Amino acid sequence: MTHKIRAWRIAIALAALMAATEMLPCQGAQTPATNAGTDERLPTPAPTQDRPAPFVLPPPPDYTVVNEGWIGSPLLDRAEAAPPGFVFNVESSVLWPHFTNQLQGGHAPDFSVGAPPSGGLPITGDIVRFSGNRLDATVSPRFEFGYRFPDGFGELRLSYRFMATKGSDVTVVAPPFANDNLGPAAQTGSLDVNIIDLDFAMRQFSLGPDWEMRTAVGMRYATAFLDSQVTFLNPVTLVGSPFGTAPFTRLTQTEVVGNRYFGAHAVLEVGRRLWVPGLTLFGRLDGAGMYGRVHQTFKETFVEPPGFTQQRVTNGVGTPMLAGQVGFSYDIPEWNHARFLIGYQFEEWWQFGRGDNDLSFGPLYDQGIFLRAEFTF
Repeated sequence: MTHKIRAWRIAIALAALMAATEMLPCQGAQTPATNAGTDERLPTPAPTQDRPAPFVLPPPPDYTVVNEGWIGSPLLDRAEAAPPGFVFNVESSVLWPHFTNQLQGGHAPDFSVGAPPSGGLPITGDIVRFSGNRLDATVSPRFEFGYRFPDGFGELRLSYRFMATKGSDVTVVAPPFANDNLGPAAQTGSLDVNIIDLDFAMRQFSLGPDWEMRTAVGMRYATAFLDSQVTFLNPVTLVGSPFGTAPFTRLTQTEVVGNRYFGAHAVLEVGRRLWVPGLTLFGRLDGAGMYGRVHQTFKETFVEPPGFTQQRVTNGVGTPMLAGQVGFSYDIPEWNHARFLIGYQFEEWWQFGRGDNDLSFGPLYDQGIFLRAEFTF
């Protein structure tokens, strides 16, 4: 009996295993299996929600890269403008200088205390004053060296200029330069000027497509030396002396001025292109406000009896200076490494010489034609 029960149990287990096997889906079947002969299918997964596209940074602006990687600006640089690099400029001016000699030194002589000394001893007093000699036309060179930074970052420039000339003429010393007409006299003299500028310059194109502007600020150091002498062709007698008709006779009068100035310097230049390619009409102002020490010597030498009178004056003087240029500049088309300028120049120094009183002063001015060449390499 027990064996029969075991046989039935095994048969039932085999039947259940076969039924479970039929319910499992076959491998590689295309349709899902159904339960108990129904047409129900397994639920499909729900579709995912649509998501926005990821944010992408916009491309950078299309900058034009020029001049060794610096970012260019049309207001600071132009393709046809002179490129960055070392700058060398040379200028030569043909000038006609003129010094308005209104210097005077010394005091009126006093003959009430006795006769004038003899034997070459100094004579106290007397006024040294005359019109001054003319100055010859001269050439005034100017040299400039510097470096131009890229992308309109400015220029650093160092320049040196000098002017030297002499002159002579014949004049008649008469009032107001003497109490009496002292007759003809020969005048001679010389002028020597040296100027050093250290500037930081900028060029701009903000005035318009056909305009260019240049500015500069910096320091100026200047030295100036002037001497002038008058010699009477026929030695004359001082009149009005209580010691006789000819107490002594004049021979020469001399004025010497030596100055050293230091101060601020500024330049403004504006140019407008013309219809000719490369040709520009420009104007330039060059000004300086300086202060320095003025050393002046006034001397008078006598013939008979021999002697001289002399006065030295040293004082501080503020000296403004202004120069103006107008002319044309030319840039070679498609080659921006050179610039050539030609035009007219006028320059004036106020209080070039200044004494210790309001009656003694002397402005200096010059005018002429200048030629200038600028090179960038």
